[in-house]
Amino acid sequence: MGTGANLPYIRARTKGLLVGLDISEETLRICLRRIERLGLGPIRLFLGCAEYLPFASNTFDRVLIGGGISYFSNPGLALAEAGRVAVEDGLVVVFEQASFLEKLLGRIDIVLKRLPPNLRPLERRWLFGGKFYLLKLRACA
Repeated sequence: MGTGANLPYIRARTKGLLVGLDISEETLRICLRRIERLGLGPIRLFLGCAEYLPFASNTFDRVLIGGGISYFSNPGLALAEAGRVAVEDGLVVVFEQASFLEKLLGRIDIVLKRLPPNLRPLERRWLFGGKFYLLKLRACA
């Protein structure tokens, strides 16, 4: 979830309940203030980590991992968890920076290298002159 800087863009594309998770209490506090200031609800925030999601299986139509997955302690487990909480045929979308350093270190392909069996790739799109990529994955049994 981060500080919620992307929430206005996400909210513009959906009217339903948004659920956010972050590992930092302070980051969630900042996000909550942004939500209240901009009137972006309904949004529920949870403290936790992507590798051990505190949600039931088959809960969400869409799951967004917005930045930082190449620095998670276990990106493969985070992806498997995203696939677990997505409904069958639901979308898991990874939005990640692809800076020169990430490219040099081979981190831009970490998602595809660690793709669990419960996700299959649909599309990879480069954005902002190749500085970010968006990867769409389909949740499967």
